[in-house]
Amino acid sequence: MKQETYIDLRNKTVVKANELIQKSRFNLSLQQQKIVLYLISQITPNDEEFRLYEFSITDFCRVCGIDPYNGQNYLDLKQAIKDIADKSLWISIDEDEETLLRWIEKPYIN
Repeated sequence: MKQETYIDLRNKTVVKANELIQKSRFNLSLQQQKIVLYLISQITPNDEEFRLYEFSITDFCRVCGIDPYNGQNYLDLKQAIKDIADKSLWISIDEDEETLLRWIEKPYIN
């Protein structure tokens, strides 16, 4: 990717529902928040169904200003992704129904 593309990605806006912010019973680290927001930024207003979202760790590092060639950064990101995948929260669908959501359902690293 070109440097301008990374800058454009860095400047994307992500909107979060107040319910998601107020009712979550755990905190995400700064790195975990960046991962979640980076993934959310890939969702488009036209998306109507859940689908598989992918991201390159190298691209993510460049967007976030992290050295993509540092092996420790790779290990830290891998651990952060695992920690996010291990977290879940209940949300109301309607008055009589709730569902359990995970931030990341099935992470794959290639």
